[in-house]
Amino acid sequence: MPKVHLKIGEDELSIEGPESFLGQYESAIDTMLDRILSNNRDSEHNAPQDNVESVPSQKAANMEFGEALHHLPRSATGPDQILLAGLYAQRSNEKNTFKTSEANQLLIDQGIKLPNPSNSLSRNNKAKRVFKLGGEYRISSSGEDYLRTLMGSGDQEAG
Repeated sequence: MPKVHLKIGEDELSIEGPESFLGQYESAIDTMLDRILSNNRDSEHNAPQDNVESVPSQKAANMEFGEALHHLPRSATGPDQILLAGLYAQRSNEKNTFKTSEANQLLIDQGIKLPNPSNSLSRNNKAKRVFKLGGEYRISSSGEDYLRTLMGSGDQEAG
């Protein structure tokens, strides 16, 4: 039975039921997630930052996808690449979600053909870097942290 369980900081949301049941509440779930994420961002914004850049970094936020992709370290895997592509696809979606095909198309446009994009996203899901909302994905806070770490190590390699 499908289950949605999110924990962001002290906020937690858990819903379980058939996919048709969860689908009926998709907009309510999205609203709650936006509120939780907004509260989390506000508390992070007010906390001391120690010069830590926001997700994955302000520099990456101002980059085109292809440029950000080149800032990944050479050791970046298919799941790393599709996670970054998912972030960019998610940013261009008003629901703040992305589909496997959208993230994969961004990679294809850059000449990267993953053997199994669905498997790469599944690995990110197991690592809790993304979570499913119906048939789409959203990058989790741990996924954002992971990308920030990757982008930082990519900058160090390239520099």
